[in-house]
Amino acid sequence: MTLPKIVNAVGKEASSSRIMETVVRLYAIERWFTNSAFHKSGRFIRDTLVQTGLSKVKTHLFKADGKTLFGSWRSPLAWDAASASLTIAGPDPLGGTVLADYEKTPCSLVMWSGPTPKKGITARIVDVGQGTDTRDYQGKKIRGSVVFTSSRASAVKGLAARFGAAGVLTCWSYGEQSLPNELFWNNSFPDNPGTWGCMAGDSRLFGFVISPKRGAWLRAILKKHADVMVHARSDTRLFAGSFPVVDGLLPGSNGHEEVLLVAHAFEQGAKDNGSGICCGIEAFRVLRKLIQSGKLPQPRRSIRYLATNECFGTLGYVERFFPRIKRTVAGLCLDGTAFNRFGKKNQYAVYLNPKSNASPVDAFAQDCAAAVFGARTWRARPFRMSDNLIADPSIGVPTVWLGPDLLGPEWHNTIDTPAILDKRSMKAAAVYAAVYLYWLACAPQEFFTKPELPPQPRARGIRIVPRYLGPLSFDPLPKRLRTKFADPRWGGPLVVALGWANGRRTIDEIVLLAEKELGHRVPDLKKALRFVLRTGLVRRAGSAAACRDPLS
Repeated sequence: MTLPKIVNAVGKEASSSRIMETVVRLYAIERWFTNSAFHKSGRFIRDTLVQTGLSKVKTHLFKADGKTLFGSWRSPLAWDAASASLTIAGPDPLGGTVLADYEKTPCSLVMWSGPTPKKGITARIVDVGQGTDTRDYQGKKIRGSVVFTSSRASAVKGLAARFGAAGVLTCWSYGEQSLPNELFWNNSFPDNPGTWGCMAGDSRLFGFVISPKRGAWLRAILKKHADVMVHARSDTRLFAGSFPVVDGLLPGSNGHEEVLLVAHAFEQGAKDNGSGICCGIEAFRVLRKLIQSGKLPQPRRSIRYLATNECFGTLGYVERFFPRIKRTVAGLCLDGTAFNRFGKKNQYAVYLNPKSNASPVDAFAQDCAAAVFGARTWRARPFRMSDNLIADPSIGVPTVWLGPDLLGPEWHNTIDTPAILDKRSMKAAAVYAAVYLYWLACAPQEFFTKPELPPQPRARGIRIVPRYLGPLSFDPLPKRLRTKFADPRWGGPLVVALGWANGRRTIDEIVLLAEKELGHRVPDLKKALRFVLRTGLVRRAGSAAACRDPLS
């Protein structure tokens, strides 16, 4: 069947209203962003996949203990919140002014905020400005205080804890200029700014969030009054628990190879990423109905749906089901697959595979986008990381990401609710997903023949190979080594370079290939590669050393 005919059949069956209904129901659960809420949303996704008619729908549990590594990424602790508030206690007439209330505005509480005593604590607010340098704290009475910062909570917590603060209050927001009255969702609260979440050995400071406009008001108050006191109450707990990952299958005829759709759940936003989860569900519903009715023949490969915890869950799933992943010929990641209704420059991006894992899938992904979206609402972009991390050569599944071309001000923001979503764009994304997955599930075997990589000249030097599956993070390193280079977790030159580290290339050759892919020189890249070799994050080719956690 030709691509236009598949697009036409899928487009007639897909429903924007059904996608929106599912987003609304999922958002009502996930807006609280606790471990309990995420288990509940996992059950909702599982039940919806069963109702959709997928086979072998299962929930897989992975450790959330602040210790376990998935690839080189350390899984954060589980976290629950019942209630939390921050209220000005004095001086009058400010006393009683509520700055934050989790039950009214969940994003006013930092995720992984630590608990206070049951009755709360009363403390002084101390303005530390950016709060990212020791000089911001020196000469100030920090011990027992709530430090007020214009930086992200995750950038400040470690220093605040070192100086004895009880908690953090932030007014930082990615959308500060466009949305000054909205709050940023702080979903990271580690002691080490390069990590994510909260780890087993981290401090238990509490954290609250106010809007940029409210922050400017508070900063003006602090200039007039030397001792502004607040009462903080945080009924939360951090614990060793688990997080869910849910999958299900649309069976193919050969019962062996698979095509994978991956989307992360378990975040507070409707766009990021309720839209990706629900567009994926609609794509599978449409495909099952069309195949069951005979309007589309059964594909030769099975198509798997994977709802995951962003990155951690994907890496955990890859490790647990690695033989299955090696049978997966291609993937699609859906993350942020909705336009916002107030955006003037909405445009999709099709993020392609890294050059070190170049694939014919890239060309097809663009043909599919042209067939579904037309010419004006999408563009191809180089590799950028989400749960398409399975395209990393250490895993090797050619995977593109359909997502936003640019992050809008609604990213990780209280305004990211179903009310801002454009239904037509979600239908288009669901159609794209269904067509992409189905066509690749039907494609002949020869389609997946990869192009030849650049020739490898023979040269002397150290040859390295990754020690961990997936893109590298510095989570396995002790704190004293983490500041030597920026953590590569979300991509960048070091991750690009390690994509070329196949055990047959020297460090010099890897640098040349990475700089060619990036299009510019990276002065410290060779030093960074030697650093990750010296610290055991990669190993010499031919070494039999097993993957290990340096902190174990």
